[in-house]
Amino acid sequence: MDQHIALSSLESPDHALHKDHGWFACTWFIGRRCNYDCSYCSALEHDNHSGHVSLEVVKSMVAQLKTHIQNKNKKFKMSITGGEPFVHPKMLDIIHLIKQELDPQQFAFVTNGSVPLQKYEQAIELGVTHITFSYHMERSEKERQKLNETIKAVDKIFKSKFDNNINMIVNLMMLPGKLNEIKDMMEDFEQHEINYTIRDIEPNFTANGRMIRPYEPGYELTKHIKNDEAFRYKNRQDNVKKTAENYYTQEERDFLESAMSKTDWNNVRVYNQDGSTEETHTDELIKHGRTNFRDWRCYVGIDHMYVDWDGRVWTALCRQGGVIGNISGKINFPQQPIKCWLDYCRCNVNIWTRKYKADTHKHLVTDEQ
Repeated sequence: MDQHIALSSLESPDHALHKDHGWFACTWFIGRRCNYDCSYCSALEHDNHSGHVSLEVVKSMVAQLKTHIQNKNKKFKMSITGGEPFVHPKMLDIIHLIKQELDPQQFAFVTNGSVPLQKYEQAIELGVTHITFSYHMERSEKERQKLNETIKAVDKIFKSKFDNNINMIVNLMMLPGKLNEIKDMMEDFEQHEINYTIRDIEPNFTANGRMIRPYEPGYELTKHIKNDEAFRYKNRQDNVKKTAENYYTQEERDFLESAMSKTDWNNVRVYNQDGSTEETHTDELIKHGRTNFRDWRCYVGIDHMYVDWDGRVWTALCRQGGVIGNISGKINFPQQPIKCWLDYCRCNVNIWTRKYKADTHKHLVTDEQ
């Protein structure tokens, strides 16, 4: 039985040295519009027709964030995802605005790598410091060849600008039936010293609970599911746990067991019941089933907020704590940690956000007694 009682982030030296870690992170799901239709991405997460957030609304969000991080004396980290963020016609303008007004010390994007290389070059020039490429094996061989070229070009740019080698990473999505191709990709990236991780896929499910197989249209098969984010999130988690053995072959599961979580850095400190501590990676916690934080107190909303595609602001991707505002209106930043009601935390950002099991453990992650 796992005896951990508290966790705190090691995303930077400040996180290790200061219990309140001095950072505020914003994850922004900027829109559902995407030029892909992956089988494992639901209608809640993508479509090919949603509108784009306006610059006026972005300015409203930026103004509130600026006031909040200045009042709290926080360093700032921004991560933008989607959908596909770079299909927004004003994305470079948005990057410029965020850099100019908020000056995030970490400014990250998650992208499928499908847009022209020039756009990534311009984004980096404007202040983007980190890019994660999601490598989707359902795409054609021609598309993947172009993506390989883009990845290597962007990696070269980052290595010329920064001393470390962690500004770009590729998430290789482990699609069933693509094991040999994944292994070839790993070998190629290692030869070029490109950072990568292997990501297992949580499949989608139709409204009646049927698991969606590779190459089926994720959007079409999920667009009629009840439009309740909290329900859909928990429903998908429950289905994944029940059907995990049906998605991958035994050989693929064995490969994932050995290949996942091979990271060269740690991003979380774990405090154990016996007084010991350990530094590890959130992927390792997921891999070994150590992410049941039910009834723990979590600092989502205080250390981190999640902005949804429609402008609603939540404390976290898991939707715990409910809606705390809207970027076109007012954001009500919470003052107290929330009580977790899930027994399976999957999001890396949520996992490394400060949390403690009981009031007697609160002092481990905050100066408050």
